[in-house]
Amino acid sequence: MKQCPQCGKFFPDEVTECPDCGVATVEFEDPVAEEKPQPRRRSRLIYAFAYLSWLVVVPMIEEHNSEFARFHCNQGLVLAFIEILTTTSFGILRAIPVPILQTVLGCIEGAILLACFVFSVIGAVGALTGRKTELPLIGKIRVID
Repeated sequence: MKQCPQCGKFFPDEVTECPDCGVATVEFEDPVAEEKPQPRRRSRLIYAFAYLSWLVVVPMIEEHNSEFARFHCNQGLVLAFIEILTTTSFGILRAIPVPILQTVLGCIEGAILLACFVFSVIGAVGALTGRKTELPLIGKIRVID
């Protein structure tokens, strides 16, 4: 199928000009043929679960052959690792009985976890809209291929 760039009507490939407005179609290509298939609406909701910490496994169980599932699970898994590493390491460091150090460590931990939350929202919105949006700073890290 071809689409007229002037009026937007679709018509068969054999036709050389738009039947509605008469524009020649020699230079037009099928825009639909080049688009990648978008995930179904239900699948997009499942992909958003990848950014909810331990629910990162839900998309891989539900849609294990999907490139979108692997992409969003990878990013969700990286975020989960960062959250676990942050809370564990800062929890151990806060055992040091120096009040100013505990305050500074608490602020740093809060900033890292806030960034993880913001990244989770960015990733979930990308999943819900059917896009593969790489997260800032961690988007290039690959755990799942």
